[in-house]
Amino acid sequence: MAGFKQKITTLSRDRNFLLRSALLIGAIGIVSGFLLSKLRDHTPQTENLLSAIHTCCPWLTGDIQEIPLSKEEISNLPKIVKIGNGKKYTPENLAVAVRQGLYQLTQKLGIGPQLLSAQQNALFRVYADALYATTERQRQQSRRALQLTADQKQFPRFACEFYADILTIEKKYAKALDYLEMEVAAYPQSNYAKASILRLLLQLEQTEQLAVQFEKPDYRQTLNSREFMEITLFLGKWTTLIAWHGIRIVKNTSIPWVVVTAFAAFIWLIIITNLGKLGERCRLRGMLYILGFTSGFFSTLPVLGILIWQEQILGFNFNGNFGNDLLYCICGIGLREECAKLLAILPLLPFLLKRKSSMEALATAACVGLGFAAAENLIYINPGSEGGVFPRFLTANFFHASLTGIAGLAMFHLFRWPRTRWEEFITAFVVVIVVHGLYDAAAGLVPQISEQLGIFTIIIFALVANRYINLAKEVREGGASSLSPMGVFVIGAALLVAAAWNLGCFIHPMRDVMRDVGQSALAMGAMSFLFINQFRGE
Repeated sequence: MAGFKQKITTLSRDRNFLLRSALLIGAIGIVSGFLLSKLRDHTPQTENLLSAIHTCCPWLTGDIQEIPLSKEEISNLPKIVKIGNGKKYTPENLAVAVRQGLYQLTQKLGIGPQLLSAQQNALFRVYADALYATTERQRQQSRRALQLTADQKQFPRFACEFYADILTIEKKYAKALDYLEMEVAAYPQSNYAKASILRLLLQLEQTEQLAVQFEKPDYRQTLNSREFMEITLFLGKWTTLIAWHGIRIVKNTSIPWVVVTAFAAFIWLIIITNLGKLGERCRLRGMLYILGFTSGFFSTLPVLGILIWQEQILGFNFNGNFGNDLLYCICGIGLREECAKLLAILPLLPFLLKRKSSMEALATAACVGLGFAAAENLIYINPGSEGGVFPRFLTANFFHASLTGIAGLAMFHLFRWPRTRWEEFITAFVVVIVVHGLYDAAAGLVPQISEQLGIFTIIIFALVANRYINLAKEVREGGASSLSPMGVFVIGAALLVAAAWNLGCFIHPMRDVMRDVGQSALAMGAMSFLFINQFRGE
């Protein structure tokens, strides 16, 4: 065993071995990426759309292209598919389509005649006219016809909720509530009516009644994310909101995305903890670093509360104005995320202060930032929102870790020497917030910057990485590590690049991967130069 350890120690410092290993990993990664790209669905988008339409409307046995559709109607076909969630249409789906002004298109596709009785189909036509008829007279006639139908003793399904929509448009909210309650009483399966009741109770600020209805699971589950957030905020149910957000992340994240996110986090964790000399006191430092990672992972939950406070109470959000959006990136995103990460360090401070090790403090704080990044990746990198794969794998993880490490070490010094280190903490705290905001702005959140200065993200990343690496070098204790930091980084970085390349090839067209990998590889190249330059002698 001793001989094996000695061999690993030697190989981690053998530049020829590291170079050959990195090239081998890269070559295998490139080949497997090209193979994975061949597994993607290369069916033309038009063919996919036609197939999806046939799934939504299985009664269309002929060529859909023979149906006389206008250019506008053809452009609305993806909406039809989206409303139906790629499945066979239901009357509820049809109601949504009519509300979006797609009634004529649904008729040409035969949705109404296939799904509804003659009475219901006529009701849907009247509803469409009540919303979108070209003349005011037609709209008013249709609205009166809707009212007559809704006032029947045994009204058909949708009659009351359709008329409630008209009353809501006319701002007759109390009367609309009455008809919605009639719809739910007669047809308990009407989820739209239940959601509308909650929306109107919020509009009317009827707190007590809203709270009662919101506690009913069959009502609560009808809300979309924005509505759920607005109502819980109005009712002051912060715990419910945060718990719901956590559950939502878990439900919307598939196992493959958990695996790739965990892999990226693991590689960066190895690199960071190696700088913190995990191998010398593995049990104690391992527990400290893992606790830091875990604390950082769950620090994303209070971020949600701060976000809602900023956007919903203060009204502070993106509005398209350059000055406002840049300020929001700094004082909105940067401030809340960096504050949340520093709060996650506080429970660990007593242990760190007792041990009096700046090296352990820096590594622990960086692990907190890495845990935060891992949780954030589960939110951003999941099916349907796979954009930014390379930046998140290759730079965002270490960017968060570096920022939190810099600020966390300054906070450790502040608590250890409060009289002499307060300026260091204030400076570090302000700098990481500003830098975080500028990075997000340049990464695409502020188009005026990202379109002209997208390369600015690489510069910011390199500066932050350089600062962290310099600090790691300064605070390292004792002699050389058994595993060279340079060796760990070279092998780890090669594995990360290969994994990100393969993931990108599987998700995106090859030309998009080739474009995206360039910028991310440039950022990693800059970091590699800094890392190797600092630790080539160890």
